[in-house]
Amino acid sequence: MFSCRFLMAVPFIFPLSVFAEASPISIAFAHTGSPPKIVSGYREGSNYFLSANEMARLYGAQIYWRPVSKIVELSRLGKIVAFEANAEDASVSGKVVPLKSPIVWSASEAWIPVSFLESPAFADWSGIPAFFDAPKALLTIGESKPSSAAVAPSHPQAVPVAKTQPSYGHIWVRKLRIVVDPGHGGKDPGARGIHGTLEKDINLKAALELARLLKKTGVFEVRLTRHDDTFVSLSKRSEIANNWKADLFVSLHSNAAKDPRDSGFETYFMSEKASDPHAQRLAEFENSSINYESKFRQQAEVQMLLGELSKTEYVNASSEFAGLVSRETGGEVNIPDRGVEQAGFYVLRGTHAPAILFEMGYLTNPKDEQDLRNENFRRRLMRGLYAGIIEYAKKIKTPKK
Repeated sequence: MFSCRFLMAVPFIFPLSVFAEASPISIAFAHTGSPPKIVSGYREGSNYFLSANEMARLYGAQIYWRPVSKIVELSRLGKIVAFEANAEDASVSGKVVPLKSPIVWSASEAWIPVSFLESPAFADWSGIPAFFDAPKALLTIGESKPSSAAVAPSHPQAVPVAKTQPSYGHIWVRKLRIVVDPGHGGKDPGARGIHGTLEKDINLKAALELARLLKKTGVFEVRLTRHDDTFVSLSKRSEIANNWKADLFVSLHSNAAKDPRDSGFETYFMSEKASDPHAQRLAEFENSSINYESKFRQQAEVQMLLGELSKTEYVNASSEFAGLVSRETGGEVNIPDRGVEQAGFYVLRGTHAPAILFEMGYLTNPKDEQDLRNENFRRRLMRGLYAGIIEYAKKIKTPKK
Protein backbone atom coordinates (compact mmCIF):
# COMPACT_ATOMS: atom_id res chain seq x y z
CA MET A 1 0.00 0.00 0.00
CA PHE A 2 1.53 3.28 -1.01
CA SER A 3 1.46 6.56 0.88
CA CYS A 4 -0.75 9.05 -0.93
CA ARG A 5 -1.57 12.72 -0.84
CA PHE A 6 -3.89 14.76 -2.96
CA LEU A 7 -2.29 16.43 -5.93
CA MET A 8 -2.55 20.08 -4.92
CA ALA A 9 -0.62 19.43 -1.71
CA VAL A 10 2.18 17.28 -3.17
CA PRO A 11 5.68 18.76 -3.00
CA PHE A 12 7.44 16.06 -5.05
CA ILE A 13 9.26 17.29 -8.15
CA PHE A 14 9.55 14.95 -11.12
CA PRO A 15 12.23 15.26 -13.81
CA LEU A 16 11.28 17.85 -16.39
CA SER A 17 10.00 16.64 -19.72
CA VAL A 18 9.58 19.90 -21.58
CA PHE A 19 6.99 20.31 -24.32
CA ALA A 20 8.90 20.72 -27.55
CA GLU A 21 7.43 23.72 -29.38
CA ALA A 22 4.31 23.36 -27.27
CA SER A 23 2.15 26.29 -26.28
CA PRO A 24 -0.28 26.78 -23.40
CA ILE A 25 -3.89 27.03 -24.55
CA SER A 26 -7.38 27.44 -23.19
CA ILE A 27 -9.67 24.45 -23.66
CA ALA A 28 -13.39 24.96 -23.30
CA PHE A 29 -15.42 22.14 -21.81
CA ALA A 30 -19.16 21.77 -21.42
CA HIS A 31 -21.29 19.23 -19.66
CA THR A 32 -24.15 18.35 -21.98
CA GLY A 33 -26.64 21.21 -22.08
CA SER A 34 -24.40 23.63 -20.13
CA PRO A 35 -22.50 26.73 -21.30
CA PRO A 36 -18.76 26.16 -21.92
CA LYS A 37 -16.21 26.91 -19.21
CA ILE A 38 -12.45 27.33 -19.55
CA VAL A 39 -9.67 25.03 -18.34
CA SER A 40 -5.96 25.29 -19.09
CA GLY A 41 -4.14 22.88 -21.37
CA TYR A 42 -1.24 22.46 -23.79
CA ARG A 43 -1.00 21.76 -27.49
CA GLU A 44 1.91 20.09 -29.24
CA GLY A 45 1.32 19.82 -32.97
CA SER A 46 -2.07 18.14 -33.39
CA ASN A 47 -2.08 16.74 -29.86
CA TYR A 48 -3.94 18.44 -27.02
CA PHE A 49 -3.16 17.80 -23.34
CA LEU A 50 -5.12 18.32 -20.13
CA SER A 51 -3.53 18.22 -16.69
CA ALA A 52 -4.31 15.24 -14.48
CA ASN A 53 -5.52 17.69 -11.84
CA GLU A 54 -8.06 19.21 -14.25
CA MET A 55 -9.22 15.71 -15.21
CA ALA A 56 -9.83 14.86 -11.57
CA ARG A 57 -11.75 18.09 -11.08
CA LEU A 58 -13.92 17.66 -14.20
CA TYR A 59 -14.83 14.08 -13.36
CA GLY A 60 -15.16 14.43 -9.59
CA ALA A 61 -12.30 12.01 -8.94
CA GLN A 62 -9.67 11.80 -6.21
CA ILE A 63 -6.07 12.00 -7.34
CA TYR A 64 -2.96 10.41 -5.82
CA TRP A 65 0.79 10.42 -6.55
CA ARG A 66 3.05 7.38 -6.34
CA PRO A 67 6.31 9.35 -6.26
CA VAL A 68 8.82 6.48 -6.38
CA SER A 69 7.43 4.87 -9.52
CA LYS A 70 6.30 8.24 -10.98
CA ILE A 71 2.69 7.17 -11.36
CA VAL A 72 -0.41 9.30 -10.87
CA GLU A 73 -3.78 7.65 -10.18
CA LEU A 74 -7.35 8.88 -10.46
CA SER A 75 -9.94 7.12 -8.32
CA ARG A 76 -13.68 7.40 -8.85
CA LEU A 77 -16.33 5.17 -7.28
CA GLY A 78 -13.67 2.62 -6.39
CA LYS A 79 -12.25 2.35 -9.93
CA ILE A 80 -8.66 3.36 -10.74
CA VAL A 81 -7.06 4.80 -13.86
CA ALA A 82 -3.26 5.13 -13.66
CA PHE A 83 -0.69 7.01 -15.77
CA GLU A 84 3.07 6.54 -15.71
CA ALA A 85 5.69 9.13 -16.66
CA ASN A 86 6.37 9.15 -20.43
CA ALA A 87 4.35 5.94 -20.92
CA GLU A 88 2.47 5.26 -24.15
CA ASP A 89 -0.36 3.46 -22.42
CA ALA A 90 -2.57 3.81 -19.34
CA SER A 91 -4.03 1.31 -16.90
CA VAL A 92 -7.83 1.44 -16.60
CA SER A 93 -9.17 -0.79 -13.82
CA GLY A 94 -6.13 -3.04 -14.37
CA LYS A 95 -6.50 -3.16 -18.18
CA VAL A 96 -3.73 -1.74 -20.38
CA VAL A 97 -5.08 0.86 -22.84
CA PRO A 98 -2.80 2.36 -25.54
CA LEU A 99 -2.52 6.14 -25.86
CA LYS A 100 -2.30 8.10 -29.11
CA SER A 101 0.54 10.14 -27.60
CA PRO A 102 2.66 9.63 -24.45
CA ILE A 103 2.00 11.15 -21.05
CA VAL A 104 4.04 14.35 -20.67
CA TRP A 105 5.55 15.29 -17.30
CA SER A 106 6.51 18.84 -16.44
CA ALA A 107 7.74 19.49 -12.88
CA SER A 108 5.02 18.22 -10.52
CA GLU A 109 2.22 17.98 -13.10
CA ALA A 110 1.18 15.22 -15.48
CA TRP A 111 -0.36 16.11 -18.83
CA ILE A 112 -2.77 13.58 -20.35
CA PRO A 113 -3.70 13.53 -24.06
CA VAL A 114 -7.28 14.74 -24.39
CA SER A 115 -7.90 12.02 -26.97
CA PHE A 116 -7.76 9.49 -24.11
CA LEU A 117 -10.95 10.98 -22.66
CA GLU A 118 -12.78 9.91 -25.83
CA SER A 119 -11.71 6.27 -25.49
CA PRO A 120 -14.33 3.61 -24.64
CA ALA A 121 -12.14 2.40 -21.76
CA PHE A 122 -12.11 5.83 -20.11
CA ALA A 123 -15.85 6.27 -20.72
CA ASP A 124 -16.40 2.93 -18.99
CA TRP A 125 -14.25 4.09 -16.04
CA SER A 126 -15.93 7.49 -15.70
CA GLY A 127 -19.43 6.43 -16.71
CA ILE A 128 -19.52 9.52 -18.95
CA PRO A 129 -18.72 9.57 -22.69
CA ALA A 130 -16.78 12.54 -24.05
CA PHE A 131 -16.12 14.15 -27.42
CA PHE A 132 -13.29 16.55 -28.28
CA ASP A 133 -13.67 18.94 -31.20
CA ALA A 134 -10.02 19.90 -31.84
CA PRO A 135 -10.63 22.82 -34.27
CA LYS A 136 -12.85 24.47 -31.64
CA ALA A 137 -10.82 23.17 -28.66
CA LEU A 138 -14.14 22.13 -27.16
CA LEU A 139 -14.46 19.09 -24.91
CA THR A 140 -18.06 17.98 -24.38
CA ILE A 141 -18.65 15.64 -21.46
CA GLY A 142 -21.87 13.68 -21.61
CA GLU A 143 -22.08 12.74 -25.31
CA SER A 144 -19.85 10.67 -27.56
CA LYS A 145 -20.50 13.08 -30.45
CA PRO A 146 -22.67 16.13 -29.80
CA SER A 147 -25.28 16.95 -32.41
CA SER A 148 -24.52 20.66 -32.10
CA ALA A 149 -21.40 21.84 -30.26
CA ALA A 150 -21.12 25.41 -29.06
CA VAL A 151 -18.23 27.45 -30.44
CA ALA A 152 -15.39 27.56 -27.96
CA PRO A 153 -14.36 31.01 -26.73
CA SER A 154 -10.91 32.19 -27.77
CA HIS A 155 -10.10 33.40 -24.25
CA PRO A 156 -11.65 33.11 -20.78
CA GLN A 157 -13.38 36.50 -20.98
CA ALA A 158 -15.50 35.21 -23.86
CA VAL A 159 -17.12 32.46 -21.79
CA PRO A 160 -20.91 32.87 -21.87
CA VAL A 161 -22.14 34.16 -18.53
CA ALA A 162 -25.84 33.55 -18.99
CA LYS A 163 -27.17 31.17 -16.36
CA THR A 164 -29.84 28.65 -17.26
CA GLN A 165 -32.32 26.99 -14.93
CA PRO A 166 -30.93 23.54 -14.10
CA SER A 167 -32.69 20.47 -15.43
CA TYR A 168 -32.85 17.81 -12.74
CA GLY A 169 -34.28 14.88 -14.69
CA HIS A 170 -36.25 13.54 -11.73
CA ILE A 171 -39.65 14.22 -10.23
CA TRP A 172 -39.41 13.75 -6.49
CA VAL A 173 -42.15 13.02 -3.98
CA ARG A 174 -40.97 16.03 -1.99
CA LYS A 175 -38.33 18.72 -2.22
CA LEU A 176 -34.78 17.74 -1.36
CA ARG A 177 -33.77 18.81 2.14
CA ILE A 178 -30.38 20.46 2.57
CA VAL A 179 -28.87 21.54 5.88
CA VAL A 180 -26.37 24.40 5.60
CA ASP A 181 -24.12 24.59 8.65
CA PRO A 182 -22.20 27.85 9.34
CA GLY A 183 -19.28 26.57 11.40
CA HIS A 184 -18.50 27.94 14.89
CA GLY A 185 -20.54 30.84 16.35
CA GLY A 186 -21.20 32.60 19.66
CA LYS A 187 -18.45 31.93 22.19
CA ASP A 188 -16.61 29.82 19.58
CA PRO A 189 -15.06 32.33 17.12
CA GLY A 190 -13.17 29.79 15.01
CA ALA A 191 -10.11 31.06 13.14
CA ARG A 192 -9.03 34.70 13.22
CA GLY A 193 -7.70 36.57 10.19
CA ILE A 194 -4.53 38.64 10.12
CA HIS A 195 -6.72 41.78 10.08
CA GLY A 196 -9.03 40.49 12.81
CA THR A 197 -11.71 38.86 10.66
CA LEU A 198 -13.58 36.21 12.65
CA GLU A 199 -14.33 32.91 10.95
CA LYS A 200 -17.75 32.61 12.58
CA ASP A 201 -18.89 35.84 10.87
CA ILE A 202 -17.68 34.85 7.39
CA ASN A 203 -19.22 31.40 7.71
CA LEU A 204 -22.63 32.83 8.56
CA LYS A 205 -22.63 35.37 5.73
CA ALA A 206 -21.67 32.67 3.22
CA ALA A 207 -24.29 30.25 4.58
CA LEU A 208 -27.06 32.83 4.22
CA GLU A 209 -26.03 33.40 0.59
CA LEU A 210 -25.93 29.67 -0.19
CA ALA A 211 -29.35 29.19 1.42
CA ARG A 212 -30.72 32.04 -0.71
CA LEU A 213 -29.46 30.43 -3.92
CA LEU A 214 -30.84 27.01 -3.01
CA LYS A 215 -34.27 28.31 -2.02
CA LYS A 216 -34.52 30.29 -5.25
CA THR A 217 -34.62 27.09 -7.35
CA GLY A 218 -37.92 26.00 -5.83
CA VAL A 219 -36.79 22.36 -5.59
CA PHE A 220 -34.93 22.48 -2.27
CA GLU A 221 -35.95 22.93 1.33
CA VAL A 222 -33.13 24.54 3.28
CA ARG A 223 -32.44 24.67 7.01
CA LEU A 224 -29.54 26.44 8.71
CA THR A 225 -28.02 25.18 11.96
CA ARG A 226 -27.78 28.80 13.10
CA HIS A 227 -29.15 32.08 11.72
CA ASP A 228 -27.14 34.46 13.90
CA ASP A 229 -24.10 34.64 16.17
CA THR A 230 -25.17 31.71 18.36
CA PHE A 231 -23.16 28.82 19.73
CA VAL A 232 -24.42 25.42 18.52
CA SER A 233 -22.75 22.20 19.69
CA LEU A 234 -21.28 19.81 17.15
CA SER A 235 -23.74 17.06 18.04
CA LYS A 236 -26.69 19.48 17.82
CA ARG A 237 -25.72 20.35 14.25
CA SER A 238 -25.82 16.67 13.29
CA GLU A 239 -29.02 16.20 15.27
CA ILE A 240 -30.75 18.99 13.31
CA ALA A 241 -29.91 17.22 10.04
CA ASN A 242 -30.86 13.75 11.27
CA ASN A 243 -34.17 14.74 12.87
CA TRP A 244 -35.17 16.60 9.72
CA LYS A 245 -34.11 13.62 7.55
CA ALA A 246 -31.83 15.84 5.48
CA ASP A 247 -30.73 14.55 2.07
CA LEU A 248 -27.49 16.58 2.07
CA PHE A 249 -25.37 18.37 4.68
CA VAL A 250 -22.88 21.18 3.97
CA SER A 251 -20.70 22.65 6.73
CA LEU A 252 -19.00 25.96 5.86
CA HIS A 253 -15.67 27.02 7.36
CA SER A 254 -12.72 29.38 6.81
CA ASN A 255 -9.19 28.06 7.15
CA ALA A 256 -6.03 29.19 8.94
CA ALA A 257 -2.37 28.22 8.69
CA LYS A 258 1.01 29.16 10.14
CA ASP A 259 2.28 29.95 6.64
CA PRO A 260 0.55 33.11 5.32
CA ARG A 261 1.21 31.92 1.77
CA ASP A 262 -1.28 29.07 2.10
CA SER A 263 -4.29 29.94 -0.03
CA GLY A 264 -7.35 28.39 -1.63
CA PHE A 265 -10.45 26.36 -0.90
CA GLU A 266 -10.64 22.71 0.15
CA THR A 267 -13.47 20.19 0.18
CA TYR A 268 -13.59 17.43 2.81
CA PHE A 269 -15.63 14.33 3.46
CA MET A 270 -15.68 12.02 6.46
CA SER A 271 -13.02 9.35 6.92
CA GLU A 272 -11.57 7.81 10.06
CA LYS A 273 -8.11 8.16 8.53
CA ALA A 274 -7.00 11.58 7.35
CA SER A 275 -5.63 11.81 3.83
CA ASP A 276 -2.51 13.65 5.04
CA PRO A 277 -1.12 15.49 8.11
CA HIS A 278 -2.64 18.78 6.94
CA ALA A 279 -6.12 17.24 6.88
CA GLN A 280 -5.52 15.70 10.30
CA ARG A 281 -4.49 19.03 11.83
CA LEU A 282 -7.51 20.75 10.33
CA ALA A 283 -9.89 18.12 11.70
CA GLU A 284 -8.33 18.50 15.15
CA PHE A 285 -8.85 22.27 15.00
CA GLU A 286 -12.48 22.01 13.84
CA ASN A 287 -13.20 19.29 16.40
CA SER A 288 -11.82 21.51 19.16
CA SER A 289 -15.16 23.34 19.16
CA ILE A 290 -16.26 20.64 21.57
CA ASN A 291 -14.08 22.33 24.22
CA TYR A 292 -16.63 25.16 24.40
CA GLU A 293 -19.30 22.76 25.68
CA SER A 294 -19.95 22.00 29.33
CA LYS A 295 -18.00 19.17 30.93
CA PHE A 296 -20.87 16.71 31.36
CA ARG A 297 -22.40 17.46 27.97
CA GLN A 298 -19.00 17.14 26.38
CA GLN A 299 -18.55 13.66 27.82
CA ALA A 300 -22.00 12.58 26.62
CA GLU A 301 -21.40 13.93 23.13
CA VAL A 302 -17.99 12.30 22.82
CA GLN A 303 -19.64 8.97 23.56
CA MET A 304 -22.30 9.66 20.94
CA LEU A 305 -19.69 10.61 18.36
CA LEU A 306 -17.59 7.54 19.08
CA GLY A 307 -20.71 5.47 18.53
CA GLU A 308 -20.86 6.80 15.00
CA LEU A 309 -17.48 5.32 14.05
CA SER A 310 -19.12 2.31 12.43
CA LYS A 311 -21.35 4.37 10.11
CA THR A 312 -19.80 4.19 6.63
CA GLU A 313 -22.81 3.96 4.34
CA TYR A 314 -22.52 7.60 3.30
CA VAL A 315 -18.74 7.74 2.79
CA ASN A 316 -18.77 6.92 -0.94
CA ALA A 317 -21.69 9.26 -1.60
CA SER A 318 -19.96 12.03 0.36
CA SER A 319 -16.77 11.48 -1.64
CA GLU A 320 -18.64 11.88 -4.92
CA PHE A 321 -20.51 14.91 -3.56
CA ALA A 322 -17.21 16.53 -2.51
CA GLY A 323 -15.69 15.93 -5.94
CA LEU A 324 -18.57 17.64 -7.72
CA VAL A 325 -18.46 20.63 -5.38
CA SER A 326 -14.70 20.98 -5.85
CA ARG A 327 -15.03 20.80 -9.63
CA GLU A 328 -17.82 23.34 -9.94
CA THR A 329 -16.38 25.83 -7.44
CA GLY A 330 -13.04 25.89 -9.23
CA GLY A 331 -14.74 27.37 -12.29
CA GLU A 332 -16.16 30.32 -10.35
CA VAL A 333 -13.29 31.79 -8.31
CA ASN A 334 -9.68 32.80 -8.87
CA ILE A 335 -8.16 31.20 -5.79
CA PRO A 336 -6.48 27.77 -5.85
CA ASP A 337 -8.54 24.61 -5.66
CA ARG A 338 -6.59 22.56 -3.12
CA GLY A 339 -8.62 19.49 -3.95
CA VAL A 340 -10.75 16.94 -2.12
CA GLU A 341 -9.45 15.46 1.11
CA GLN A 342 -10.76 13.39 3.98
CA ALA A 343 -10.50 13.42 7.78
CA GLY A 344 -12.43 12.57 10.93
CA PHE A 345 -14.62 15.64 11.45
CA TYR A 346 -17.08 15.16 14.33
CA VAL A 347 -19.80 17.20 12.64
CA LEU A 348 -19.69 14.93 9.57
CA ARG A 349 -19.29 11.72 11.54
CA GLY A 350 -22.62 12.21 13.30
CA THR A 351 -24.64 13.10 10.18
CA HIS A 352 -26.76 10.42 8.47
CA ALA A 353 -26.59 11.83 4.94
CA PRO A 354 -23.99 12.61 2.27
CA ALA A 355 -22.03 15.37 3.99
CA ILE A 356 -19.09 17.65 3.24
CA LEU A 357 -17.07 20.26 5.07
CA PHE A 358 -16.07 23.15 2.80
CA GLU A 359 -13.11 25.37 3.74
CA MET A 360 -13.68 28.58 1.79
CA GLY A 361 -10.19 30.07 2.00
CA TYR A 362 -7.42 31.05 4.43
CA LEU A 363 -8.06 33.97 6.76
CA THR A 364 -4.31 33.94 7.46
CA ASN A 365 -3.60 34.74 3.79
CA PRO A 366 -3.97 38.50 3.07
CA LYS A 367 -5.67 38.02 -0.32
CA ASP A 368 -7.95 35.21 0.83
CA GLU A 369 -9.02 37.24 3.86
CA GLN A 370 -9.77 40.26 1.68
CA ASP A 371 -11.72 38.05 -0.75
CA LEU A 372 -13.77 36.39 1.99
CA ARG A 373 -14.72 39.80 3.37
CA ASN A 374 -15.96 40.79 -0.11
CA GLU A 375 -19.64 40.13 -0.77
CA ASN A 376 -19.17 39.63 -4.53
CA PHE A 377 -16.44 37.05 -3.99
CA ARG A 378 -18.53 35.14 -1.46
CA ARG A 379 -21.42 35.17 -3.91
CA ARG A 380 -19.24 33.62 -6.65
CA LEU A 381 -17.84 31.08 -4.21
CA MET A 382 -21.31 30.03 -3.09
CA ARG A 383 -22.48 29.94 -6.71
CA GLY A 384 -19.81 27.32 -7.38
CA LEU A 385 -20.80 25.31 -4.32
CA TYR A 386 -24.45 25.64 -5.34
CA ALA A 387 -23.60 24.28 -8.80
CA GLY A 388 -21.91 21.27 -7.21
CA ILE A 389 -25.01 20.62 -5.11
CA ILE A 390 -27.14 20.83 -8.26
CA GLU A 391 -24.95 18.24 -10.01
CA TYR A 392 -25.14 15.85 -7.08
CA ALA A 393 -28.89 16.40 -6.66
CA LYS A 394 -29.39 15.09 -10.19
CA LYS A 395 -28.08 11.73 -8.97
CA ILE A 396 -30.56 11.41 -6.10
CA LYS A 397 -33.39 9.19 -7.35
CA THR A 398 -35.48 9.14 -4.17
CA PRO A 399 -35.32 11.54 -1.22
CA LYS A 400 -35.59 10.22 2.31
CA LYS A 401 -39.12 9.50 3.52
